Amino acid sequence: MKLVTKKCPNCGANLDFNSALETAVCCYCDSVVVIKKTPKKSDVFIQYVPSQKRTMPRFMKALIFFLSMVGLLFIVIIIIVVSSEDFNSDTSSPTGSEIVQTTRAPDAEETYVYEPGETFVFDNFEITISGNTILLESENSDDEDTDLSEYIVKLPITLTNLDDETRRFSWSTMDIYGTSGVALRRAFSFQHDDNIEFFLRDMRAGATSSDMYLYFPYDGDGYYYISFRTWDEATREVKIHISS
Repeated sequence: MKLVTKKCPNCGANLDFNSALETAVCCYCDSVVVIKKTPKKSDVFIQYVPSQKRTMPRFMKALIFFLSMVGLLFIVIIIIVVSSEDFNSDTSSPTGSEIVQTTRAPDAEETYVYEPGETFVFDNFEITISGNTILLESENSDDEDTDLSEYIVKLPITLTNLDDETRRFSWSTMDIYGTSGVALRRAFSFQHDDNIEFFLRDMRAGATSSDMYLYFPYDGDGYYYISFRTWDEATREVKIHISS
């Protein structure tokens, strides 16, 4: 027996093998070659056999496929759970008695700030909030069991449905922040023709409602932010200065 070096007939790399063996494997291209001997056994030569390349065992292929499917299923479940939590947290509708107290981030990312009277689009509604604020005396200002402001702000708002079907604007996507940057504790409401409504009316495609007002507690002189926000859309805010 002796160590023989030949060229791999498939890739041309040096192939070292024992002359007593019947086959050898190229360490570069993984090809299996057949070792042939001369009748006098004084020399050997090799023959490339394409059908004899080494392949991965079937059980290994099955194991890799199974692990890949399990990993993919795990990723899909994580995405569904995270998306569900975001949806539930952003679309829950507060009631008139629910306390809302969150702090506005002054330099929030993906936030567009508008002046009163400017028109912008949010959730496929065209929105305009006027700067013509009116202060009304609160009917509950003498009630010791409430912490409502002595005055209520009345602010005109106009909505146009840009969708191609009848829709209702989701007022749960809106927060109003007072002069301290904290969301006002009393849930806001809308008014149509001097009748306060806590839920907006349906609007047909292209319809405009301009007889509406926002109502929220007066929080002192300064800047207020009316913020519109959903999980899949950039935040839109109207910055408005209110003074008594």
